[in-house]
Parts: sequence; C-alpha cells; structure tokens
Amino acid sequence: MRLVGLVAIPLLVGGLAGIARADDGFAALERSLPSGWTMLTTDTELVIRHDRPCFRTGEHQPNDPVPASPKGKGDGALVTLELRYHLEPRWTPAQHAEAKRANGAVAAEVKALRDRYRIDAIHVAKGSYTPANADERARVDAFQKAERAAQRMAVHEPMCALGDQSLFDGEETYAGMKHDIDPPEALKQAHAVVELVKKSCE
Repeated sequence: MRLVGLVAIPLLVGGLAGIARADDGFAALERSLPSGWTMLTTDTELVIRHDRPCFRTGEHQPNDPVPASPKGKGDGALVTLELRYHLEPRWTPAQHAEAKRANGAVAAEVKALRDRYRIDAIHVAKGSYTPANADERARVDAFQKAERAAQRMAVHEPMCALGDQSLFDGEETYAGMKHDIDPPEALKQAHAVVELVKKSCE
C-alpha cells in the first residue's frame, strides 16, 4: 500500500512546505512511480524508496545490463533500495550565474595545472595514470594534489528544479544501484525512476 507522501507526510515532517508541494511537480512525480515505490519529502530531502527489502547478490557497474535473474553471488545482505536527493529552495538566476562563474574558474585552473605538469603526456590505463618513471610519478602526485585543492572551490549545482525546490544528486543518490539485487526487477524499476525524476524536472 503506497503512502500518501505528498499530503499527509509533508504536513508532519515538512510543515507548511508540504502544502505548496502538493500543488507542484512533486505530486505528478509521486503519481507516476511504479507500483511498490513510495516518495517521502522533508524540507531538505526527497527520498524515493522501494517498499520491500531486497537482497544484495553482487556489485553492479554503471553500464552493466540488469541481470534477468539473481547471480547467486555477493553476501546476500538485506538492503533498502532507495534514491536520495537533496532539496534547497529553488535557486535564483543569480545563484546559477555565480555557480557557473566559480566552476568556470575551477575548470580554467585545472586546465592550467594539466599544462603545467604536462599531465596529458602520461599514459592512462583503466582510468588511472601509469607513470613510466620517477619524474612522471612526481608530476602525477603534484597535479592530483593541486587538482584536489582546486576542486574544493567548485560549487555543486542542482541537477534541476521541481516546483519551488532545486534538486541535487550525488553519489549517495545512487548508492543502492551499485549492487545487483534480488529481485532484479527492483533494480530495473530504480533505473526507470531515475529517468522519471529527470523528466519531471525543469
């Protein structure tokens, strides 16, 4: 039985904010969810959760097809399959502009670092640098340290807006989808829910 995530629950956990959300895109998104999924909102978070617990059967890579039946591998741990999005009041054009300015500056700094350490001349295998000598190792280490410092200045921009809220995703949003699970259909539905969120957004 689906919880009424946009009428009763927000009035308890989100205060009057739930009343506004009942009239916007959150309501349409909730109605479009597959059977067996529940949507809960607070002032700072949107959680879309599979109602029944699942069992972890293995690791799932982003481009792997969803298996038609359990692989029979993994630790069999009981997991809750859910998608967690951070919410903030809808960003203003000024906030978007400032984030783009800050992130543009970070991108320019990283490009300058790549040129300074001649990082593109170093071989890459399976997504990692493979320095051929001590000089290349020193350049990789220096570049990665400087890049991390630069990236700390980046601004996490919202993926989209839904009603009066801006939605943010991140690694924690899709953490449950990194595993193959039983029943496999739940993971297929999770991918479909991700696309529903994207289509519901502005």
